[in-house]
Amino acid sequence: MKKTLSFIMSLAIAGSALMFNGFSDNYSDSSVVFAEMPGMDFDLDIESTPNYYLDESHESYLKYIVDENNEVRIIALRGPVSELEIPSEIDGKKVTSFGWYAFYSCSQLTSVIIPDSVNDIYLGIFEWCENLRFVKLPEGITTIGFMTFGECHSLTSVTIPDSVTTIEMSAFAGCTGLTSITIPEKVESIASGAFMNCYNLTEVIIPENVVNIESGAFYNCSENLTICGYRNSEAEKFALEYGIKFTALDSVVTEEPIVTDSLPESTTVTETSVSEIKTNQAVQTRAASVSSTPKTGEKGISGIIALGMSALLSAGVIFKRRKW
Repeated sequence: MKKTLSFIMSLAIAGSALMFNGFSDNYSDSSVVFAEMPGMDFDLDIESTPNYYLDESHESYLKYIVDENNEVRIIALRGPVSELEIPSEIDGKKVTSFGWYAFYSCSQLTSVIIPDSVNDIYLGIFEWCENLRFVKLPEGITTIGFMTFGECHSLTSVTIPDSVTTIEMSAFAGCTGLTSITIPEKVESIASGAFMNCYNLTEVIIPENVVNIESGAFYNCSENLTICGYRNSEAEKFALEYGIKFTALDSVVTEEPIVTDSLPESTTVTETSVSEIKTNQAVQTRAASVSSTPKTGEKGISGIIALGMSALLSAGVIFKRRKW
C-alpha cells in the first residue's frame, strides 16, 4: 500500500515538474536564474503587460503584473539575489499574491521575507529552491499550498503562521534538512505526502485541532520519527495506525507532597511552647523509629544507626527540659 502510494505521488510530482519545464522560460548562467510559468495567471486579464521591479543595483528584478483589483501579483525573479525581501507595495500598489511556481528552481535564493500584505501562498512557489534556508511567511495566510517547499533540501526550519488551517499535498515533500516541525493550533488538515521524503524529520508536534491527517502524510520520513500530540487525538490514531512512535503532550505528572518540620518565619513562640514542640517532635520521632525503622537483620548497620540517633535525640530533649 505504502509503495503504491509513493509511486502515485511521485508520478504526480514528476508530472508537475515536466509540465512546468515544458512551459517555462528559464534563463541561467553563472549569476542569473529566471523562472516563470506563462499562462499561470489565467484568472487575470491576459492582456496585462508585465512590469519589472528593480533592486538598487539594477542587477535583479521581480517581474509582476497588476490584477483587476489594482493589486500586485509577483510572477518571477531574475538576477543573482540570494537574500530577497519582497516589498509590501510596488508603485503605490499593494503586493498580495504570487503566480504559480513564481520562484521555481531559483537556486541562488538562500532567504526570503514575504510581507504580511500577501494573503495566500499558491502552488510550487519555492519548489526546487535547493539552497533556500530561511523563509519568513506572512501572517494571515490560511494555506500552505501544493509543493510550496517541495525539494527545498537546505530548509532546516520553518515557522508556520498561526493563521494556517490547511497544509496541502506535498507542501514540504523532500525537505531533507528539516528535523522538527510544529503544527500551529488552527491547522485542521494535513494532506497526503505533506512531509513525504523528509528523511531527517524526527519530531512533529501536532495540536488537538487537527482532525484529518491523510495517509502518507509522513511517508518515508526518519525511522526515529516521533509524533507528539494529545491522547485520543487524530495524531495518536495516525501514529498507532502507521507504527510511528507517539508521545503524549498531556501526560499526567504527579508530584510528591513537600513535608517540612520548619516553622513559618512569622511565627512567634515562648520558651515553654518551644519546649513542648521539641518534646512532641521527640515523642513522634521515637514512635516513628519503633514502627518504621528496619530491623538490623534487614538493613544491617543502618538499623543500628537509626535507633542510636533516635535515642540521642530523645536524651537531648529530656536534658534540655530539665535545664530550662
